[in-house]
Amino acid sequence: MATTQENFMDLIELHERSWGMQTYPGRPSLVALLAGPVVVLWEGDRPLVTSSRRNATSAAMPEHGRFMLSVHQHVDELNGLLYDMLVVGKAQPKDKRRLARIFVEQKEVRIKGLRLLLAE
Repeated sequence: MATTQENFMDLIELHERSWGMQTYPGRPSLVALLAGPVVVLWEGDRPLVTSSRRNATSAAMPEHGRFMLSVHQHVDELNGLLYDMLVVGKAQPKDKRRLARIFVEQKEVRIKGLRLLLAE
């Protein structure tokens, strides 16, 4: 079974191969992806450039649709994005992307829960 770090490295490799020299708003550099403490995978409506390198370690990656990555310094930076997505109903960031995976220190983590705060 592949480690989460192998899955992370496969994800970065697939991202770089899919996008090549093309870019998207906010696309992080390879250096930023490898050094960033928090990397988020976003799935969107755009079609994926298919990769012939699909194997057991890439099972944790999107099956269809070109994905985008963002780098954050702290997990807390995602609070505003999650709030917009869940409470306000916005698709964040732009282009109707949805949060698919979160990696902290190159290890995949899951959202365990959210806290609902109510106001009158």
